[in-house]
Amino acid sequence: MSDIMIPGVTNSGFDTDSMLKDIMDAERTSVTRMEERIDTYEEERLAWQEIGRRISNLQEGATLMFGFENPFNDRIATSSDERALEAVAERNAPEGIARVNILQLAQADRFVSRDLPTDFRVPAGRYGFRVGENEEYFTYSGGTLESFSQAINQRAGDVVASQVVKTTASTKVILIEALLTGSENPLSFLEAAREFALEASILEQILDQTVSAEIGPSSVTGWTKPASSAGITVASGSLEVAPGGEASLRFPRSIETDGNWVLEFEVDVLNSYTGWTPPTPPPGPQIPGLGEITLGDVTIWNAPSRVPLPEWQQPSPPVVTDDMSVLFVQSGQNIIPLPPVSDTDGFVTMQVSLADYAARVDALNVRNGNSHRTISIRDVRIFDPRSRGDMTPVNALSTAQDAILELQGIRVVRPTNSVDDLLQGVTLNLKRTTSDELEIIVEPDRESITNSLIGFVFYYNELVREINILTRSEQAIIDEITSFTDAEREDAATRLGLFQGDLTLNTLKNRLQTIMMNPYP
Repeated sequence: MSDIMIPGVTNSGFDTDSMLKDIMDAERTSVTRMEERIDTYEEERLAWQEIGRRISNLQEGATLMFGFENPFNDRIATSSDERALEAVAERNAPEGIARVNILQLAQADRFVSRDLPTDFRVPAGRYGFRVGENEEYFTYSGGTLESFSQAINQRAGDVVASQVVKTTASTKVILIEALLTGSENPLSFLEAAREFALEASILEQILDQTVSAEIGPSSVTGWTKPASSAGITVASGSLEVAPGGEASLRFPRSIETDGNWVLEFEVDVLNSYTGWTPPTPPPGPQIPGLGEITLGDVTIWNAPSRVPLPEWQQPSPPVVTDDMSVLFVQSGQNIIPLPPVSDTDGFVTMQVSLADYAARVDALNVRNGNSHRTISIRDVRIFDPRSRGDMTPVNALSTAQDAILELQGIRVVRPTNSVDDLLQGVTLNLKRTTSDELEIIVEPDRESITNSLIGFVFYYNELVREINILTRSEQAIIDEITSFTDAEREDAATRLGLFQGDLTLNTLKNRLQTIMMNPYP
């Protein structure tokens, strides 16, 4: 195809191609400038966004440091043995050290059946379970152990849980456990559940073997002293032993106990000691004035009488005796001390596992060796904690019991292993019993404070560094930043001096530096 020839334009001796190119370049100059300006605006927009992000980070760091949730009021609680006791502190927890000894963990009833054949069928009926004051009932149409266990979990899952375990190739057991711990939450089987528990040997029927010691003139006697001189008061079902007194409370019969029996009673230890105030020396006799005589302007008084007083001898303070080992069980001729008591504010329940002390109990003895405490006991009984009235579990993995611990030597009982009302602002999570005291230290959360300070300073330095890069053109600014990677250095170089001389950024930097240098009010 031949070229188009335009007379006077092509092949006319003029460089028309170059002329046309120059004309087009001139027309494109404004477009190129606009494109370059758009690129600059985009860089500036991204730079302002980055400044805004860093300002937001600094603002958040400042709010965290100086707001109402600042870390300076945070507390942390540490235990000397985290495997036995975990402590969690809130902001209102006062600093200090507490000593705790865990004597017993709270448990729930967990009962297992005998080995049952794999084809064992649970009969239809209305099944009920009670844990403490909570009851759940459901109607079951009959079926396998697995379907019955599933029905328990679905329809009585607020109070109990169940699981079927295959023990051998031809047998299996069912586990039924209460979901609440504490001695006030025993597991009871109601209606058809009671018959099933008997058939599956979860429970067995027994006579109630609880033995109570009635407190009265016939059952309370002196121990090693005659009752008339032993400081004993019996009134309203309570035995009171004064300082220096002693008493013996006999059970109706000798009780042969096995490894599960518990001695339970309520005890009140009243500490009446208020300290000793030394007496002041006696003032001596009060002698009235002997009068005077006046003659004219002269008055003569009689000399006062003087009574010589003996030298004042400060009396010795009374002897204060503290003896918290006041309770004993009598087993035949043997006298066995029970755990020490502690001062109380009213009656508290105390339980002692007799397996650790005596296989036979005849009496509960009290010897009050204190000089300023009165010991009172009531509601004394010996019972099997596994029993549920006329029922007792055949195979109990655990029985309902309270957590027992000592805080600063004071005995404390709680129904759960999570105790949040003992130390202000501190929750104690009990994990296992201890033989020695544990130390709980509540102190400021210094790690949180340090991290907050580091974070605040980091955000401040980041913002000032970015402002310096944008407002100054010296390469040394980038070279001084040792934390930059090579890629970050290249990226910073593209922004270097982008807002050189910008009044807003320079004012912001100066204001930040002034705020940081001024003391916090």
